[in-house]
Amino acid sequence: MVQFTTPIRIDGTEYEVCGVSTISNPKSNSLVFIQKKYQALLANLKDVTGCSVIAESGMEISEKLYKLNNFILTDNPRLKFAIIYSQLAESDEKYNKSRGYSNINGSIIGENVSVGENTLIEPFCFIDHDVTIGANTIIRTGTKIRRNTIIGSNCFIKENAVVGTPGFSFERDENDNFVKVPQLGGVRIQDNVELGALTTVDSGAIEPTEIHSQVKMMDHAHIAHNVIIGEKTVVGAGTTIAGSTKIGKNVWISPNSTITHQISIGDGVVIGLSSRVHKSVPKGTTMINEAADTIERTIEFTKYKKVY
Repeated sequence: MVQFTTPIRIDGTEYEVCGVSTISNPKSNSLVFIQKKYQALLANLKDVTGCSVIAESGMEISEKLYKLNNFILTDNPRLKFAIIYSQLAESDEKYNKSRGYSNINGSIIGENVSVGENTLIEPFCFIDHDVTIGANTIIRTGTKIRRNTIIGSNCFIKENAVVGTPGFSFERDENDNFVKVPQLGGVRIQDNVELGALTTVDSGAIEPTEIHSQVKMMDHAHIAHNVIIGEKTVVGAGTTIAGSTKIGKNVWISPNSTITHQISIGDGVVIGLSSRVHKSVPKGTTMINEAADTIERTIEFTKYKKVY
């Protein structure tokens, strides 16, 4: 959930919200949106109160839910959500603009930053407000760490990595202009993680982007918003993982691979050099070549070509 510093009123309504949450995990007094195709998830709202729910017109909403929460009906809930979320984020940012930074050992450090024992932050780093870094972690020079980021203990972040910058997400309005969806969910990096030089890890939109324990990334990797990477996974140099994709445990992703958005990669998957993965992959599968097909299908196709 994204938590605002103080409650913020939604323009044109009497509703105030304290943050933004998802329909999968709604929190009381927060902004939420839902589309018709996720109608069943309305049941999640029965245990919360005071939410401002942007819902698609024509959805069946019970009287009980209307008593517990506030509903804003629209034909395009994603666009309406993007517009309202942007307004709320702009209001919240006014507070952050008033906060100061300190120069500590040649790095710029914001307010409400917690740094664990024996952690080294080299000169010329930037650590934004509301960041937590665990013990025995090394942050190499030139690294930028944005708000709402938590980094565990015994991590190693190499030169010029960028963690927590807003992810890439837009909606088009009725005039075909882009409306940016704020990305304030932050990043959560667990213990014993290594990020390569010039690696970027984008902030989640509402829930954090998650890098689990003992993940190792080589240089120039890009992890988009809302991605979850399971423990002991290796991400090769130059690899791109697009938004809202879930990577399992003990996955090996070879260099220069590209994994599309909103898919799942199962535990123990091996992805070969320069693969392009466009669909979910079950656990224990090996994917190779540019078409990112299974090794079994590739061998069979090679046999076919030899015969004919």
